[in-house]
Amino acid sequence: MDEKIELKLTKGNILRFLNACFILLFFMPTMLVSCSGETVKISASKITFGFEVLGQKIDGHIAGILMLILPITCLVLLCLAQTRANKKTIIVIKVLNFINFIAWVSYFNGVDKEAKENYCESEMTGWMILLMLFMVIHCVITFMCLFQSNASLQQQIELAATGGNPAQMQYNGFGSKSKCPTCGADVKGGDMFCLKCGTKLKKTCPNCGAEMDGDSRFCSKCGTEVTE
Repeated sequence: MDEKIELKLTKGNILRFLNACFILLFFMPTMLVSCSGETVKISASKITFGFEVLGQKIDGHIAGILMLILPITCLVLLCLAQTRANKKTIIVIKVLNFINFIAWVSYFNGVDKEAKENYCESEMTGWMILLMLFMVIHCVITFMCLFQSNASLQQQIELAATGGNPAQMQYNGFGSKSKCPTCGADVKGGDMFCLKCGTKLKKTCPNCGAEMDGDSRFCSKCGTEVTE
C-alpha cells in the first residue's frame, strides 16, 4: 500500500522551512572579497571557524556560531507539537530571529570593514540577498502568528463572558458580532431591543427566569418553549 505524505502550506511549516534555510545558508558563500586580482568566497562558517586565503590563515570568531545555533533552536521549538500555538514560543522565536538578523548584519559589516582596511572590495552574493529576503518573510509570518494568537485569546475571553454560549456573542457587545440579527445595526451589551428596528434581542424564560436570545424558541436551561 502506497502511503502519501501530505505537506500543508501552513505558517508553521513555512517558518520551519525558513529556519532550515538559515541553517544551510550558514555554510553558503554569502560574501565575495576581491583583492590583488583574487576573489575569495566568504561564508559565515568560514568566519566562525577560520579559513585560509592566499597562504594566510584567518582566525575565526566563535561568536559567529550564533548564526547557526539560533535557527536550530527555532526549528526545534517549531517542531515540538506542544508549543506550536503557544504565544510565548512565538515571541521567543521572534526574538531569536531578531538576534540572528543582528548577527548577520554584524557579519556583513565585519567582512566589509576588514576588506576595506586591506584595500580590497567586498560584495554580497545572491545567497546573502536570499537570506535577507527570508529574514523579512520570517518576521512577517511571526507577526501574523502573534496576531492570530491574540485574536484567539480575545475569542476565548468573549466566550467566557457569555457563559460559554457562542450564540450570545452576537448580542453581548464583544467583537465584531454585536449586530442586530434583523437590521444589522450595532447593539450594546445588555440591550433588550434594537434601537433601530425594535427587534427584541433578549427575553426571559417564563418557567425558570433564565435570559434568552431574542430569536430562541426554547430555554437552554430548562427546555421550556417560549412563544412571543
